[in-house]
Amino acid sequence: MYVKLGKYKNGWFGPYQIADTLRFIGFNEERCDAIGDRLNKTWVRPLCEWIYEHNPFIHRKVKIRIDPWDTWSMDHSLSQIIAPMLRQLRKDQHGAGSVEDCDVPENLQKINSPPVNEDEGETDVNHFARWEWVLDEMIWAFEQLEGEGNWEDQYHSGVHDVEFKQTDRTHLSKETGKMEPMYELVTGPNDTHVFDRDGYDKHYTRLKNGYRLFGKYYTDLWD
Repeated sequence: MYVKLGKYKNGWFGPYQIADTLRFIGFNEERCDAIGDRLNKTWVRPLCEWIYEHNPFIHRKVKIRIDPWDTWSMDHSLSQIIAPMLRQLRKDQHGAGSVEDCDVPENLQKINSPPVNEDEGETDVNHFARWEWVLDEMIWAFEQLEGEGNWEDQYHSGVHDVEFKQTDRTHLSKETGKMEPMYELVTGPNDTHVFDRDGYDKHYTRLKNGYRLFGKYYTDLWD
């Protein structure tokens, strides 16, 4: 995989930007806006749009190459990119998405916060805290597959001592068309393996919820 995303470029130069240049010769802001309004209704705007669409030097450069092995474990491959991007967004965020109460703990829910005047654009005291909590859950979930992604190992302890032993039962083999013997997995005397099912299930539930939140609030992932 190769991914190269260039910086966003502000290449739009339209009727209002043209009119705004008249300030350099003494036009005030109100007069520039009036001229921009008039230009915006003429052939000037379609020309500006055509130039913006066809100028190769004003658009963000994007180069992406996907190799065959990138999709062998696509969830693992994407986590190497998504996790660090989410961490940077969490660090540099300047806004917050609107998070529903059902996705956060009760102490952060809007219904449990002091009332605000939404008509004047006010947000409750936990507005940003809800978004930060959701981001933290996303980050944690993708970090589980970052690197080697062996999060399951922590719920296994001891050593395996198992082997397959032939039984008296048989089955019809699809490969050979013959009756073949069946085998069963038998635990040996030195097997000390222990699997923490309860811990694993809790971990996996939180993991899936983090991915669910990522999908639900995907369009809010901007700075």
